Amino acid sequence: MKIAYLILAHSQPILFKRLLKSLEYKDDCFFVHIDLKTDISQFKDSDLKNIFFLSKRIKVNHAAFSQVWAMISLIKAALKKGEFDYFIFLSGVDYPIQSPAKIHRFFEENQGMNFIDFYQYSGESADNFHFSKVYNEDYVLGSPKIVSLIFRAIFRLARILLPRRTFLKDMNLYRGSTSWCLHKQSVEYIIQFLDSTKSKTIFKFLKYAFSPDEMLFQTILLNSPFAKNCNFYEKNKGSSNNILTVENKAYLHYIDWSPEREDPAILNETDFARIKASKYFFARKFDEKKSARLLDQIDNYLL
Repeated sequence: MKIAYLILAHSQPILFKRLLKSLEYKDDCFFVHIDLKTDISQFKDSDLKNIFFLSKRIKVNHAAFSQVWAMISLIKAALKKGEFDYFIFLSGVDYPIQSPAKIHRFFEENQGMNFIDFYQYSGESADNFHFSKVYNEDYVLGSPKIVSLIFRAIFRLARILLPRRTFLKDMNLYRGSTSWCLHKQSVEYIIQFLDSTKSKTIFKFLKYAFSPDEMLFQTILLNSPFAKNCNFYEKNKGSSNNILTVENKAYLHYIDWSPEREDPAILNETDFARIKASKYFFARKFDEKKSARLLDQIDNYLL
């Protein structure tokens, strides 16, 4: 069993290096994209082996298509480097809550399965605006302030005046968390699809969606022969009109979405008992200062 960890980071280099150290195990490798807006030197002074920083970096904007490009770049870099059984996508503010040995044992016992959060968009989906209305956060967030205000106004007007967009007729559109763990065959299929002519149409559509990074991989995989290998996929068989109306929380992350906390919560030592009692393998969201005591607890008692 060999794992490729794909990591997007843009801040908190101390937490980032602690994350890598906690996951170091046998021949596992780390493929890292550091946002071009960030000084990469503060992330690189690590004595760990098997770390590969992408040399071609881009400016990544929240909920924008630039995040998709960064994720695809990480996948391709890992595929080019060697043979891996699983590809696990993490952010720089994630942290394991079980040991690397237990993580390996889990994937060995579930060989071939994909762990990816997903639900199908339908006419009843409350967040249909994510794709039915026009967005492009790379233009809005990636431009100088004056230009950004102009783009913001243009897209706001477009969302009022333009008709609702609909997805491709021969594919269902899915959405879910970017916290996924995918088997090599599924990852290879995704890249083959992305190299096909049909991907251009999907790229064109998702370029003007909100949070396309939460749609692209789910949509490709759940419309593929590997859909049956996605955890919880079978439980939706027999749904009316073949619409998956319930979100399948198949990711392996502990995340606190309590409305009274941050979005999501920045975890601290008060969360330790719940994290320890959970059956997850990773957690989010950590802060190198606010979560310091919790990280020490995880290191000392869980890892």
